[in-house]
Amino acid sequence: DAELKAREMVKAVEAEAEEQFDAVRREAESAAAARLEAMRREDRSAAQQQVLSLIEEVESQASEVKRDAEEKAEQKVMSLKREADEAKREAREKLEKLQIERDRAIHVQREAEELRSQLTREREELSLQKEKERE
Repeated sequence: DAELKAREMVKAVEAEAEEQFDAVRREAESAAAARLEAMRREDRSAAQQQVLSLIEEVESQASEVKRDAEEKAEQKVMSLKREADEAKREAREKLEKLQIERDRAIHVQREAEELRSQLTREREELSLQKEKERE
């Protein structure tokens, strides 16, 4: 259950990173296109170099965003795994305590049955003795 939750969170973080990456790329492409058009009039070669530089910068930023998102997702996964392990440990401990209590209850029940049986035998013996005494 925790792993499924973790996977869903990882997918959500990855999807968010992908959206951020796409938004940054679109913004950069738009800015680059506008800048390219303005620079065409001046110097095509310099404009192209600046566009390439901008694209590299955007890709670098997008990679960093994606890397950060992956790190956060991994941290969440590890945190959820720790929580799941702790929950399993606590459940095992509770189960062990319940098993001990059940075993004790079974033991007490057996002792009670033995005592009932013994009491019944003693009553029968007493009853027989009383009958013999009457005779």
